[in-house]
Amino acid sequence: MSAWDGSSATPASELPVQDIIERYENHESASVLGAEYGVSKRTILRVLRRHDVPRRGSRLALALSNDEIARRYTEGREQIQDLAEDLGVSRHTVAKRLNE
Repeated sequence: MSAWDGSSATPASELPVQDIIERYENHESASVLGAEYGVSKRTILRVLRRHDVPRRGSRLALALSNDEIARRYTEGREQIQDLAEDLGVSRHTVAKRLNE
């Protein structure tokens, strides 16, 4: 992990590039990384592109099936944000899977 303390937005030139690449390759989303470093998802994707990191496909393979996500949402009463954080994806991705 990086030594970044999360206290303020980080200029793109000072982002911990190797940490971002490793975490992205370990399936953390650009949105989550951007939020942590105080930059936009687009900034994270730009950093990855500059370092020739291939962008993941448009549909992420999630650790849970859509049925399991729905069960946790309805029966377990988990919030979409909590599910998204647990799965390392955006709220939008979870909401989209719930609507499938």
